[in-house]
Amino acid sequence: MKNNFRIINFLRKLFFLLFMVSCLNLAVGLFFNLIGLIFPDFPYGEFGKIHFFNEATFQAETSYALLGGGLFDGSSEIILQLSEIYSNEFIYRLFSCVDSSLVLFIVFFLFKNSYKLFDNLTENFKSGTSFCEKSYRNIRHIGFWILSFWLLGVLNGILFSVFLLKDVVVQGTQLELYPDISALGGLLPVLVILAFAEVYRAGVVMQEESELTI
Repeated sequence: MKNNFRIINFLRKLFFLLFMVSCLNLAVGLFFNLIGLIFPDFPYGEFGKIHFFNEATFQAETSYALLGGGLFDGSSEIILQLSEIYSNEFIYRLFSCVDSSLVLFIVFFLFKNSYKLFDNLTENFKSGTSFCEKSYRNIRHIGFWILSFWLLGVLNGILFSVFLLKDVVVQGTQLELYPDISALGGLLPVLVILAFAEVYRAGVVMQEESELTI
């Protein structure tokens, strides 16, 4: 039991530190984003970088050697992802500012709820209780904030790949970008966290019923 408490208390301190860093990151990031929105040539900040899930496939001449002597020399399908979008147009810089600010807020609330979760678990451990409603809400909020980050990237991917980006050329090859289907894998950790939250919720209900019975 003491080892469990040490682990939970260590995680509480670790996520508190990460929460403090996310607070600083939020304040500094919002400041630089605002400066970058007003002054396009300002060399710092996340403006000009819009995160989105996208990919394009094309055939390219490829050769490689495998350990053991296998060789390949021919044409292979290459999957390419555009890592960022940059534009000097005000409307896109504004979009970038909003996108980056949303990411900063998501990270802030994610670490805030993570710290609160382990803070509540520490208090529960000290009071001798196993479950509490606050921890359940923290777990659900963590899942929803991860989901919001995933949704932001997917929506941006649909918006830019389908509607806004055109004539994408890489090393003389014109590409057709489309939303990255593999991004659906980002739902898996969200579903696991929300399922765990409901299991924890069942523990809260059972504990309340047990206390009422006593």
